Amino acid sequence: MTDGVVQSCCPTVAGSSGNAQSCCAPAIQQAASEVLSAVDFPNTQRPHISLNVRNVQRSVPFYRVLFDQNPTKLRSDYAKFEPVDPPINFTLNEHEDAVDRDGHFGIEVKDAEAVGRYLKRFKVAGLKVDTTETQVACCYSIQDKAWVVDPDGNHWEIFVVTDNEAAEGCGLSCICYDPSTGGCNWKAKP
Repeated sequence: MTDGVVQSCCPTVAGSSGNAQSCCAPAIQQAASEVLSAVDFPNTQRPHISLNVRNVQRSVPFYRVLFDQNPTKLRSDYAKFEPVDPPINFTLNEHEDAVDRDGHFGIEVKDAEAVGRYLKRFKVAGLKVDTTETQVACCYSIQDKAWVVDPDGNHWEIFVVTDNEAAEGCGLSCICYDPSTGGCNWKAKP
């Protein structure tokens, strides 16, 4: 945005009428204070994660269980979930060449009972719980957690921090610990 003018995020297309209201439309002359979200959500902000998957239709059932809701938007190559708790704009985008990642995603909860509720939901849905960890040193804190893996191999942890300080970031008991690096390495995990 420059001087109250919303800039187009796409290159100008020769011969376009300029009337389209999309990303590729010409810049709209409008004060920034007049530009409001077309999407209603209860918070003033929320994180957005856009995840590339090999097959949206295969991935949707996993994320239905994870977020405990149906997608708010579903297309053949796209799905959007907008849970309020946790508040997130989470989208799946189909790309047949989506590659494995070295890392993970997580949902932090307030107590161990919430971790248990997720575990129950996963089991009822027939999802394989990769592992559970109790009082494990991770991210320089002590945590109880459960791990599940989506159809594309993305690891998700549901966790509660039981002690906010720990001497190590990724210790021997951590699921992603790799002795060859002395730290977290998801690609080394079988």
